[in-house]
Amino acid sequence: MAIADWPESERPRERLLAQGPGALSDAELVAVLLRTGVRGKSAVDLARELIERCQGIGGLLERVATEDLKGLGAAKRAQFAAALELARRSLTEQMKKRSALTSPGAVRDYLRLFIGRREHEVFVCIWLDAQHRVTAFEEPFRGTLTQTSVYPREVVKRALHHNAAALIFAGSFVKTMIPLRWLGLGSNFGFIVYGALFPSLPMLALHSLLVPVNLYRLIEMIRLSRRVNAAAGAQDTSGLWLRPYMKRRRLKRGAVLFRKGDPAVHLYMLVSGRIELVEIGNELPAGRIFGEIAFFAPDRRRTLTARCVEDSEVLAINESTVRQLYYQNPEFGFELIGLVAGRLTADIRRLEAALEVRPQGDAEAAVKVPINSA
Repeated sequence: MAIADWPESERPRERLLAQGPGALSDAELVAVLLRTGVRGKSAVDLARELIERCQGIGGLLERVATEDLKGLGAAKRAQFAAALELARRSLTEQMKKRSALTSPGAVRDYLRLFIGRREHEVFVCIWLDAQHRVTAFEEPFRGTLTQTSVYPREVVKRALHHNAAALIFAGSFVKTMIPLRWLGLGSNFGFIVYGALFPSLPMLALHSLLVPVNLYRLIEMIRLSRRVNAAAGAQDTSGLWLRPYMKRRRLKRGAVLFRKGDPAVHLYMLVSGRIELVEIGNELPAGRIFGEIAFFAPDRRRTLTARCVEDSEVLAINESTVRQLYYQNPEFGFELIGLVAGRLTADIRRLEAALEVRPQGDAEAAVKVPINSA
């Protein structure tokens, strides 16, 4: 049913005028901007679909001005782009009137609005007065998908032009942890030199302490990259490269590590002992990673029960640790996906081979072929 056929008290535009924008849902606010829907869908229905497709209102506002979205013509996209630009300019005016950029969080929120999820690399400058109020925001250099060039002379010229008392540099070019650590070390050494030439004991002490921290984390990430690359080159699916990030657990005979249907929050490696996958009667060999399939399954539920046949020792890694390692080094995530895919492929091949050699109709026996996933 078209919105024009709704009771007047339920129409988004009339409710906005009568009760204010806070009374409307995200979909209803978007519907006010859309004004009309498409065939078979009201403006509210179309708004809900767009928000769901873009994974939230933030995603919709980021994509609507740069992408062709089904249901949005050029006129509607122009309306959204104009509304978003008005919001940006309003925020800029507010920033100029008050001392807003006094914390890292305030700078982050400000940059999120202006940079967002750019498809290319950018280098931006925020010029501030003596009270840290924004006097100007500029994007002097725009790069490609993978790089951008910055000319210090141009930055200095713009700083003199704006008569700025302070300046914030920001860029969207550091996307992985290893380059970020190198950048951190470079900035540490720069501040150490500055603190020595223009005596500032707190600055000198702080960055002298940060150098070994950044150096240690950089070495950790480089070592992880090498282990991951070595494992990928050797097609190692044993997961030995995971060991430094796993925690040790000792289990008594008869102990159940997890049951069928339990939530999967860890994956495991059997160090010693014997563990049986109860439903299929298969015993896992030492050195085998298990539980990884359910760890990444949509419902995140165990498909089998794991029970210790004798005293055993396992290593475990949880989801939080895996996420941290993935974001710090994407190569880790790719190798982990390769491990899961390799295990699934091996299981499928074993089942296919078993079905070929079993008598026709002996499906139950074929299903009992050892599977190393849970």
